[in-house]
Amino acid sequence: KLTAEFEQKWSLIERRLSIIPGKQFIENLSTFLQVNNGFSLSTNMILDELRVNELDPDLLKVLSQIQSFCAGSALTEGQVVESAEVGSDG
Repeated sequence: KLTAEFEQKWSLIERRLSIIPGKQFIENLSTFLQVNNGFSLSTNMILDELRVNELDPDLLKVLSQIQSFCAGSALTEGQVVESAEVGSDG
């Protein structure tokens, strides 16, 4: 019964993310890589490799809203994408 319940939850990405918190996963992965391969992984290393076109449009929208709120102005999603592209390689 437990296996069937796990399989049902694991079948949806939203459920997977609730089963394994991202911060804990990165911490565990980094420890595993350090012990088994001699190097670790940080969130900054992951962020350095992200590209705007790899991000979910809903996430970009939320980031745009946060940026607008912090800046005290109404930026469009395009402006957020443009500003993000300035700092990326692609």
